[in-house]
Amino acid sequence: MTFLRGPGRHAFDRSDAQYAESVGLRVAGAVDLARLLAPGPRTGQEPYASHEPYGE
Repeated sequence: MTFLRGPGRHAFDRSDAQYAESVGLRVAGAVDLARLLAPGPRTGQEPYASHEPYGE
């Protein structure tokens, strides 16, 4: 993730960095949860959350 500032904005301060870190943690958690709940890749590989063959 990249957080950008326009030329008219002040430099990042500590509260901006803390907010960006919290957003990053929420995004990472959402990605991890989505991978756990996904039925598996469509390439014929094993599902993410199970070692059982896909579809069983």
